[in-house]
Amino acid sequence: MPGTDVTINAEFEAAAHVINVSQVENGTVTASPNRANAGETITLTVMPAEGYILSELTVTTVDKSSAPSSMRLTGVENIETTKVNDNTYTFVMPDADININATFAINQPTAITDMGANVPGSGQRYNLMGQPVGPDYRGIVIVDSKKLIVR
Repeated sequence: MPGTDVTINAEFEAAAHVINVSQVENGTVTASPNRANAGETITLTVMPAEGYILSELTVTTVDKSSAPSSMRLTGVENIETTKVNDNTYTFVMPDADININATFAINQPTAITDMGANVPGSGQRYNLMGQPVGPDYRGIVIVDSKKLIVR
């Protein structure tokens, strides 16, 4: 110890919470940033593998019910996400660690709108099986979701 008075300064900042992203099949999910404080906006990028679509995306808090009594006890809570576009979602970080899970399913058109036939004037035509057809196709053609042509 020196022979004079000593001043000690310290700066504290909130401990950032961890964002756990589960490994999933048929696509990927990444979080940016991967650690954050409560109130920060987190961006999730969802990338389905070729031929797949996002089926479900869940963001939940980590269950701390078995934590020591000195820690805040919480159950699992669902966190609301906001869809920015097909591949980007955001949420506001709560005061807890987070688990993120996604499920991807095979992309199978199930309705006219899924085939893109709901855009009038798009020029794409589909038969009743949902297969794209050329302009000289003979039969029933879906031009858009409100218009059928019989040839």
